[in-house]
Amino acid sequence: MAPRSKSEEYKILSDVAEEEDFSLDSLISMYMVESTGDSQVVNELGYTGGFQFGKVTGEEYGLVGEGFDYRKDLGKSAKAAIKMSKKNMKNTGDWKKWDMNKRLKNLDIPEDLAAYLTHQQGRAGTIDIITGASSGKIAPTTRKTILSNLGTSTAEKAKKMGDKELVSTYLDFWKSTWQTKGVEAAKGWTRDAQVNTNIAFAASDEIKKNAANTAFDNMEKVNEESDVNIDDIK
Repeated sequence: MAPRSKSEEYKILSDVAEEEDFSLDSLISMYMVESTGDSQVVNELGYTGGFQFGKVTGEEYGLVGEGFDYRKDLGKSAKAAIKMSKKNMKNTGDWKKWDMNKRLKNLDIPEDLAAYLTHQQGRAGTIDIITGASSGKIAPTTRKTILSNLGTSTAEKAKKMGDKELVSTYLDFWKSTWQTKGVEAAKGWTRDAQVNTNIAFAASDEIKKNAANTAFDNMEKVNEESDVNIDDIK
């Protein structure tokens, strides 16, 4: 698939966000954090596209199947990411049982970051992390996924930490990362996309204006050439 301009990608994400009744800012922030705005990227573990879907999760959300793989399709993968986030954030079952919305608020974790964490860790993993912030206990599998989602230098230090300290370090890391590589990066990306869009519109308007002026000049020329002097007829 040929690379698209930022303005084209912005239009795609804007349309998807509106169609799915989802925050466009949150969607672009997730796009920035997952892939730094590269819809064609494939990481070393095989996670693919702007929203970094693995094969199994891609199959679950209709992106991967026999004879097709839409993970690099920005519109389709954005829709899948939204559906996944909404499903993971539903206030039902264990989420409601552990009063997760209140816990997230107490930990100063905004809803869009929480939605991203569920995309990264899964619903069960996120619940384990948030409840572990107070209990000081997390499952070995959660510990492993936490360490794999920290910066290299931070992860090395974190290996020696107890569960409670590890969870605290992880949440602080992602609050900061979400703000800088998500929210702030999304603002810059959006600004560039909108500037490019305005330039494209301005260029289009100029082309239309020039075409109209040329057509008008040609019409005047034709009229002048077709003018007949009544004295010449007499």
